[in-house]
Amino acid sequence: MQERKLNYRPTWDVMQQLNDNHEFVTANYFPINSAISMKDVTTTRQFTVCNDRAQSGSALNGGSIQLMQHRRIPADDHKGMDEFVDERDEFGRGIRVPASYWVQVFDSSVRPNNQRLVQLKSDEPARYFFNFDIHTTDTTPVVSTLSQDLKAAGIDGTVKIVTQPIAKNKILVRIENLHDLFDGEQSPKQVNKNFALALYKAANGDTNADFAFRELSLSANMDVQEMRDRKI
Repeated sequence: MQERKLNYRPTWDVMQQLNDNHEFVTANYFPINSAISMKDVTTTRQFTVCNDRAQSGSALNGGSIQLMQHRRIPADDHKGMDEFVDERDEFGRGIRVPASYWVQVFDSSVRPNNQRLVQLKSDEPARYFFNFDIHTTDTTPVVSTLSQDLKAAGIDGTVKIVTQPIAKNKILVRIENLHDLFDGEQSPKQVNKNFALALYKAANGDTNADFAFRELSLSANMDVQEMRDRKI
């Protein structure tokens, strides 16, 4: 979350551009990837809108938030692209954008900010799997302990984990603490290596496995130790 001020940039005078080009709206619209929020400067009241897809948004007027649901223009606006934005489906109708929004109006001194929990649910919705090819007379339910095992390893609350198989017996794992200074709960989170055991147990039904870990850069293209050796 980054603080934005109307008609302001910390490193240059944006008003000079506004006076020359009259681009008030475009100069004050910003990318909204998960949420946009306003705080009362005199109290601890807060208004937050979470979205389920990247959009542009702003607060051009006091006490109101704007989000661009869908942008369509019928002709070239001569802003440099030499084309207009009017996407249509196979029937010639304008493409619909079924966006969803979650709104919280609260006093941060009384109630917690639920923005990050909503972000997690939007990023990682419930998944359902069905198999119709296996026939058995065993009706004993298989109980998964993956959720409990991940929580015991530190993957809990606003800690987000993303897994990506990249080769046989090799998985890329990204773990992120979603809280930041804006939330007021910027404490570090501790995650231990038992999360790998939890993933293996969920996939194989046992815990008889050995693991080797490599810490990579944020872009996952270089070992952290190699970066340190090169002083990147």
